[in-house]
Amino acid sequence: MNAGYAVSDKLRAARKAVSRRAFSEAKALFAEVLQQEDMRADIDVRLRHAYCAEQTGDYTDAVASYRQVVTSYRDTGENAAAEKLLAKIQDLEQAEIDALENEKVESAPEIRPIGVNTPPMERQALIRRLCQIGIPRHLDARDLLCRAGDPPAHLWLLRSGSLRVEVEGYDEQASMEPPDGGMMLVGEGGFFTQQRRAATVVAEAPTDVFEISRDVVTVEQHADPSFAAGMDALLLDYWIEPVLSRHDVFERINDVDRRRLASEFEKMEVDAGQTLIEAGEQQDAAYLLLSGCAFLMHADPAQGDDSLEDGDGSFTTSLFPADLINLGGLLHDFVSPYRVVAATPLQLLRLSRERFEPYAMRRSWIIDAIVKISRKPAHLQVMKPDESYRWFINRDISAA
Repeated sequence: MNAGYAVSDKLRAARKAVSRRAFSEAKALFAEVLQQEDMRADIDVRLRHAYCAEQTGDYTDAVASYRQVVTSYRDTGENAAAEKLLAKIQDLEQAEIDALENEKVESAPEIRPIGVNTPPMERQALIRRLCQIGIPRHLDARDLLCRAGDPPAHLWLLRSGSLRVEVEGYDEQASMEPPDGGMMLVGEGGFFTQQRRAATVVAEAPTDVFEISRDVVTVEQHADPSFAAGMDALLLDYWIEPVLSRHDVFERINDVDRRRLASEFEKMEVDAGQTLIEAGEQQDAAYLLLSGCAFLMHADPAQGDDSLEDGDGSFTTSLFPADLINLGGLLHDFVSPYRVVAATPLQLLRLSRERFEPYAMRRSWIIDAIVKISRKPAHLQVMKPDESYRWFINRDISAA
């Protein structure tokens, strides 16, 4: 099947999916079409993708696609159409805020395990599968791979060449080159956490990558449990363990034991507006935020510069990916001094006290460290990693 026929076939299938209101399926198909070089600027397909994302409630992807269309409209002088679409974007963003406000009615949160009880796909087979579902992309020297602020729609496998990482506020720039005979993960932080790109990445020399769409990965995860488990194993090695190594409490544990501890975290999800932790509640677990945003609400007057005062006299601190919360829950009889509410759909990694205690029994110092943290003002009990973890992890990976 030639590429042109494949695109038309996918477009036909996507339109059929829309007609039967299977918007998630249609969104994934339109996303695959947009990976084609000659389709990326197609306004009609981009609008259809945004519409399907909107219908599934994925406002982040919808707004990202609509904003790209706004840029296209402005480039072609269609300013009226651009302004009309900007108004729609503002309505979507306001609708998301309003939905959060309406969800403040008290209800029991639905926290669902989303891991799979299937042996993970062997690492080399996983990388080969990622290459198969990815699109080969060539960059000449000085070509842009991604820009800071871009939505995290892709994961890349760097197979040859060199990439320069430019981060605002950092004088030192990082370069990435794959090992001989191997490849290197690029953009995995944004891919796993669904945060916008933190860096601009530019080719330093002729460079080849496989560009892998998040939507295509999602379809594969639903279709193949062993692939889904393999992606969770990739998350463990290239995000969870590196993040823990940059948290004060866990960085002193040796690499082997820290990886074992990282494997004890359970992947969970919480809907927007639901309460994860209630003030005055005892929960026997700590949480590492993987994706989304949450609000930590507390009455501590020593709120700090990052907290905002609400009308009722309480204070709110925002929580973001890589933040560790409720560490005191790893101790017996810890009572939470704050309430944590999901501002957006959340993915979290939960470490239960039961799974943690075997490590604590051999390391009395870690209990002392957690006790010290749990006695701090509420907003200071949120543990944030040293941000250099993003640039000092080993991204080498092989499909050989």
